[in-house]
This record gives sequence, structure tokens and C-alpha cells, in this order.
Amino acid sequence: MTDPNPAPKPLTCSPRSGWEFIFNLKNLYLVDGSSVALLDRYAYELVQPAERCADGTDLYLVLEDLRRIYAPDFAVLEGPEPGLWTIRHAGLEVHVSENSRQATGGCGDDPLPCPVLRRGGRLLVPAGSLMRRLGKHVSFRDEFTWIDQQAAGVNDRPDPARYRPGSTRIWAISTSPEGAIDVPESDIHGPLHRHVIAPALQASRRAHPCGITRRAFYSAHVDKCLTCELYLPFSTVFEPDKPLRCILLLPGANGTANTFDSTRHGTDLTQAYQHYAEERGFALVTVESYVRGGQYGDVTAPLGRTAPTRPNDPENPFGRTPGELEDISRSGQSVLDTLDFAFEQCPQIDRSRVYAVGLSMGGMGVVSLGVRHPELFAGLVAIAGMPCLDCLDLSPIAEVPLLYLFGSEDLGGQDFMLYAVRTLKRHLKRFSYKVSGGAVHGFEWQPYTRQIFDWIDSVAASEDGRASGHTH
Repeated sequence: MTDPNPAPKPLTCSPRSGWEFIFNLKNLYLVDGSSVALLDRYAYELVQPAERCADGTDLYLVLEDLRRIYAPDFAVLEGPEPGLWTIRHAGLEVHVSENSRQATGGCGDDPLPCPVLRRGGRLLVPAGSLMRRLGKHVSFRDEFTWIDQQAAGVNDRPDPARYRPGSTRIWAISTSPEGAIDVPESDIHGPLHRHVIAPALQASRRAHPCGITRRAFYSAHVDKCLTCELYLPFSTVFEPDKPLRCILLLPGANGTANTFDSTRHGTDLTQAYQHYAEERGFALVTVESYVRGGQYGDVTAPLGRTAPTRPNDPENPFGRTPGELEDISRSGQSVLDTLDFAFEQCPQIDRSRVYAVGLSMGGMGVVSLGVRHPELFAGLVAIAGMPCLDCLDLSPIAEVPLLYLFGSEDLGGQDFMLYAVRTLKRHLKRFSYKVSGGAVHGFEWQPYTRQIFDWIDSVAASEDGRASGHTH
């Protein structure tokens, strides 16, 4: 007998390879009237602002936003008659009708608090009630704040008359009860306020685009929301037309967009880079790799880890399954889409001055991305990671500056690192390396953050010299 209320099972792994997605959404935070939602800690631009229902018990969202936010585990099907819709998510199915509060299927059988609407060609649904029917936990909290009554521009004077005191409702749609925000909290500096309330209100006010911004966007290429962390120096406020050089940061194995770090050892690599980015006028773009094991599109294996099973097959030297190859390809595409998203968000970025820096698995990704897309990068820095060089045609990056940084005590093995140095010196005309004495895996960068920026400065100066006809 079929269970009439089956337990929801959100899709957290790729159906192609079985590999876990790097970013699995836990909490969706919405602010009444705001066009920015939070996907956990990442700001996402809604198609149109969230709108409170007439009775105040729910928020209308464009159905397409929900589909993108929960993709690929969210399907919207029309029919069999016009105005009837079937929505599938987490193994559940709900049927709704336009201009009706009636909903069938999923968890529960109560009518929706407000009807499904079509407006401007878009379908609006009461998001909380719909997602509750699809197995989510919904809660809200009213927060006293200063509400901005007009859009703030980058150079606007902070006019007090622009703000009014008021109460804003923040909604949470969560995969578990732990995501609820209706729990009283007296400490305004506590984790709930720090990680949910303040970021949601900040996002709703559309603060100036400088400093750290954690962003999420939907990529049609991979049919999923991707996350990234952007850092724009404060000079962009005062010199909005000044070109910015850009560093693309690739985290180590299975890192998310805000974990380009060695936090297990208490040291944040991203913060060190932000210091120099602010000092020298760089934009930083930190990416994710779509699925765990995706390797930013690299189909090889770490240098020395294992022997290729198909040495004469450059497209699949390690015998990946078709599903694994597809997800590896999507991991590479996610980097390209994130870079394009950064260009859209920050048109000041000089596209001819993008430098890729990767740690561990990110180091593999830097080299393999450079080989596949040498036109995108003015320089490459691989730290503590290198792909199987015998499986790559290095000729596309023969003229691209590449810095390889490794630690003398890296458990990857000195013999493999020395082999990498010899191979890269033989194939690349602009190769250099640094050895971090005494450093274990993941710590090679610590003494060399400033030197990496110095190296990028020297590469830029060399390119300028070439362009002017001078050599150094």
C-alpha cells in the first residue's frame, strides 16, 4: 500500500554520478518586499520582490524563482488542462490551480492561505505554504529595524530622512526544524542575529557593492544555483570606472565558495587575500566545484596518486563513467559561469587581467582550466596541487605565466613535486616555482601570500612592457 504522506527526500547528490553537490540549500530566508533572498548565507536576486499575501500569513514568490532555487530537484509541469500545475520536489508532488486556493498531494490537505495568481505572464505562489506541502519547515520572525524608503546609490549621502523605523518580517523555509527563526533570542549579538537577521536585512537594503558579498545565482548550463564569494575593494566606490585586476580563487577538495581556507587549522586564507586585494586594488572571485570530486573539470587524477587506466585516451585517461564525466564537465562549466557572473556584477574587472589561484584540488583545476581556456587567464598559480601532467597537452599554456608553490613536507611526495617542476620547466616558457620550507599540505601559501601578489604585479608589468615594445 502506498504511503499517502511519504517522507520527503531532497535530492542532495547528482543522479548521474552519485557525487554529492557542493552546495545543498538548507535555509531559504525571505524579507517581505525585498528582491534579494538569502540561500543560507548567499544573496540571490529574485525575479521580482517577495510580496506578502493579503492576510499576512504567507509570501508570494514567482514560481520560477522556486524552481531555480531548488533545482535540479524541482519540476513544474502544466496540464493536463490549462491553469492546472503539477509541482514535484523531494519525492513529493503537489497539484495547484490558477486563481484557486485548492492544492492536493504532498504533506497535508489544507487549502492554501491565498490563491495561486498569474501576473505579467508569471505564476505567483504562496511560497511558505507550497514548500510546507513539499516537506519543508516554515517559520518567521518580526524584527525592528530602520527601513530604507528609497534605493541607495553608491554615492548617495546617508540622509536620515530616507529611513523610517518599522518592523520587517523575515521568513525561513528550511529542510529541518533546526532552521526555524521563530525562536526568541535576547542577545542581539547572538548567532541567530549575526548569521540570519543582520545579513537578511543588509541584503534587503542593497548595501554598497564593496567588501565581501556572498552571492548565489542560477546557471542554466548546470541547472543549479551556484555560489560564489566576491570581494571588491572600497576604491570601487570612489573610482567606479577604474579597471580592476581579478584573482579567481579555487578552493581545495570539496570546498564551498566561502571556504578557501585552512580553517581546520584556524587560519583563513581568504582573509589574507582580501588584505592584499584591498591594498592593491584587486577583485576576488571564489568559486565552488559543483559536485564533490568534480575537480573543476579536470578529468585526470592528482599527480602520482594513481596510474591512468586509459593512457591513450586524452578525454578519459582514468576510465570515468559517462555520468562522472558529465559531472566533471559541469564542475568546469560552473567556474566559467561564475566568472561570467562576476563580470556582470563588477564591470570594472579587466577581463585581460584575470589570474587563477588554486589550492590543492584547486591547483589541479588551475592548470587544467588554463589548458582548456588559456585565453581567459593572464597568469596561473597552483598551490600544493598538480594534475597528472602526462595526461595533459601543455602547449596551450606554453606562453602563460605559471607559478607552482609547494611545501617541502607535503605528504604528496617530494618526488612527484620535483617531477612536476622538471616537466613544467620543459614545456612552459614562463614557469617559476617556490618551495615553502617545512610546510605541510595546505600551508604552502602562508609565507607567500604577499609574494604571490608581487608575482602577479611582475607578470602585469611584463605584459605592459611587451605591449609597449620594451622587454625587461
